Amino acid sequence: MIQTHNFHLAVYAQGNETAEKVAIVLPGFLDSKNHSHMKSHVEYLATKGFYALSFDPPGTWESDGRIEQYTMTNWLLAIKEIIEYYGSRPTFTLGTSRGGSMAMLAAIHCPEVFAFAAIMSKASYAPAASTIHPIVEWKAAGHREFAVTNPVRRNEKRHFKVPYSVVEDTQQYDMTADLRVLHKPQLFIAGLQDTTVTADVVQTAYDQAAQPKKFITVDSDHLYRRRPEIIAEINQAVGEFLDGVDRLDLKYPKI
Repeated sequence: MIQTHNFHLAVYAQGNETAEKVAIVLPGFLDSKNHSHMKSHVEYLATKGFYALSFDPPGTWESDGRIEQYTMTNWLLAIKEIIEYYGSRPTFTLGTSRGGSMAMLAAIHCPEVFAFAAIMSKASYAPAASTIHPIVEWKAAGHREFAVTNPVRRNEKRHFKVPYSVVEDTQQYDMTADLRVLHKPQLFIAGLQDTTVTADVVQTAYDQAAQPKKFITVDSDHLYRRRPEIIAEINQAVGEFLDGVDRLDLKYPKI
């Protein structure tokens, strides 16, 4: 557990704490830092010379707070405070699904973030944006319940009752205009079998983004955490992307 200005957050970290660069790995909607793909990405990035970590967003899993705090606004604030907590070092953000959207958002709003990777993620949560969620029914009920596999005891599920206020918060975030002028290295990964965030949605975000950028596909559905070979393929793609970023000889901001 770490204590930032506003949050008490559960963290999974690997690598040299004094490394020059930090990597923050962001889980998908209601996923945990302890799910297999999150831990694998953290461990892989540690081998690339980062102090790498993932954390449970405020109000979920082992982090403190109420589920009402599980908003993109609070999540972004938590990322900013974690960057500060670890010394405002040059930071790479990587995330899956909603976490990938947060990786984009962090790159837009945090000068310390020098590049991001978004895995099966969308760039807009505006009211007209595509979604698999029954928003009208969610609003009418005031909440929606989700059951998520426990990463430690896989025969159990953790139940979350998410208020509609969480949806209302997301609707202010449309990153497409910002991506057009964000000249930080950007990696977009789409799943060819993904029906949650389709490859076309990821392609649209990529098409709107500024250079330097890269787009790749993997032959997987949205829940690639169930497929170790896809996790490994994504790790390799991220590594190749980062090797390319290193060749750009970026001048990191002095914080």
